[in-house]
Amino acid sequence: MEDFNHGVEDNLERRCAVCGADLTREEILASREAGGPFLCSTHADEQVPAAVEEAVAGDEPNQPEGSPPPLSDQG
Repeated sequence: MEDFNHGVEDNLERRCAVCGADLTREEILASREAGGPFLCSTHADEQVPAAVEEAVAGDEPNQPEGSPPPLSDQG
């Protein structure tokens, strides 16, 4: 019988998805909380400004894909 008592840690990435650098415990935890790719702090910092720029660029607030458009005050 196989032993399935592996810890959750066995399923975690330990290297940055962009540069391959070894991740610190804090970087692993931050990546898990963000639900995104496992990134070192340098590449994680680059992701945040890009997301902010995308949110600010549009006139409408970000809507989840497939959601109806916001109601208009006109009419």
